[in-house]
Amino acid sequence: TLEETRRVVQMILKDFPQFANALDWELFAQVVSVVSERGTRLPSGHRAVYRLSDLASHSCSPNAVVETLNDSGLREMRCLSHTGIAENEEISVSYVSEQILLQPLEERRANIRQR
Repeated sequence: TLEETRRVVQMILKDFPQFANALDWELFAQVVSVVSERGTRLPSGHRAVYRLSDLASHSCSPNAVVETLNDSGLREMRCLSHTGIAENEEISVSYVSEQILLQPLEERRANIRQR
């Protein structure tokens, strides 16, 4: 979360005060929290934020899926729906794995909170 990132930044600046003016640490904390919370984990373990797919909202019953096409990390958003997606309907994806989505509600919520 943003608060956790701010706390870590403060710890770093306490140990290395010479870096206090090196950059806008508040902006840095905001960017790190966005990538941490909204970023997609790549097969390498790194995180990335994608221009279009990361605009989609989370849903436990999404109307789209984001897939990794190969080991290069190339991703593609595929809109799948049995009932169709209406014009101007919000596109939603799951931020968690299918394994977590299939868990009972309380277990799923606990797993989502741990992310």
